[in-house]
Amino acid sequence: RYIYEFRELAPDFVIPPDFATRIKFGSLEIASDQPLSILALRLTINQRSETLLTTVPVADMSQPTSSGPLFFPHIVDGGGFSTSVILLNTTNNTQSGMIRLYDESGVPLSLTSGGVTSSVFSYSIVPGATYLLQTEGTTPGISVGSAQLFPNAGSTSPVGAGVFSMISGGVLASESGIPSAIPTTRARVFVDLTGGHDSGLAIAATSATAIPVTLQAFQND
Repeated sequence: RYIYEFRELAPDFVIPPDFATRIKFGSLEIASDQPLSILALRLTINQRSETLLTTVPVADMSQPTSSGPLFFPHIVDGGGFSTSVILLNTTNNTQSGMIRLYDESGVPLSLTSGGVTSSVFSYSIVPGATYLLQTEGTTPGISVGSAQLFPNAGSTSPVGAGVFSMISGGVLASESGIPSAIPTTRARVFVDLTGGHDSGLAIAATSATAIPVTLQAFQND
């Protein structure tokens, strides 16, 4: 169900009629006395009246909060591409910190968001609120890199996700949402090279130290 359909199931659920123009962004809390499996999607109608769907983060509020950094192993801007970073504050305290952008070589990467061009963006999120950092896609050529979020001393970390958007010929052609990546020393991903498909991989170091990486491919057998 979409937000506007919730009243069919719960008549007491009311969204302000001017939400889309005055409030624009917010969060939705789901609670139950039994375990649930939850998926959240964002629907976008593009310039050709086509429907695009992408996932958005689901924060598990039953888990303890963390004060560690968040990692986004891939960001892209320019050439029709832009990146959004979505943050959710699920605590009862204001969360604050910095989002730092890096290019492929680990050098600070300056991008433009909200008319401000910088490689470092600060955030402050009051309890229950959200924060959106969206690059404007104005970089000459295509700039790629990664992002890292560092909470301020005494602050916990928000829940974070990224959304990649691609505009082709003035039309929003695709969007893809991904959660912030948890650092690991071993991972496995699905690879599909069948007709019309390809597979991409973004790997970002979580420190300034050079890290050796081994890639090994497996067949279905």
